[in-house]
Amino acid sequence: MSSNPLVIEKLKEFLGHVDISIVCQLPDNNNKLLVAAKSRRGKNVKKINGKILLRRNVESETQNLVINNKRYLINLAVDEIWRNHLSDAQKDQFTSLADGANEINQKYISRVHINNSMTLDHIARINHQNTEDPTQRDFFNGANFSEISETASSILSPAGFFTGSSFLQ
Repeated sequence: MSSNPLVIEKLKEFLGHVDISIVCQLPDNNNKLLVAAKSRRGKNVKKINGKILLRRNVESETQNLVINNKRYLINLAVDEIWRNHLSDAQKDQFTSLADGANEINQKYISRVHINNSMTLDHIARINHQNTEDPTQRDFFNGANFSEISETASSILSPAGFFTGSSFLQ
């Protein structure tokens, strides 16, 4: 904690608005499924720990307070509550709940992982696409290098060397 008397006074004032008995309760009725769901935002999954759960409780308890440096005071309050208001057993419960939620989210990530094999299989089954424009034909169907003329071949060869046999004769 800060040794600045003004910061200590602001923290005490801030903690005066916090019901410590509510903040020290496990969030979401100790339901790790709910905690895990709150840690996910689409494909982004945030790994959590016991202090993060406590922080959520403090943020929820103080959401209607309008004060300067609220984020800083919340950080100080979480550290203060974790050190001086939670028993070791409560800390273990918060940590265990967070670990359980992280396990659920790891399983969720592994199930949601995108498998592109079906998509690639569908792409491979696309039929030849007919078009009059050779550029479009090459774009949609891939270039056929066996049809390239000797002039084009010399342009595509390294350093512009012609690879045909008539050049060497």
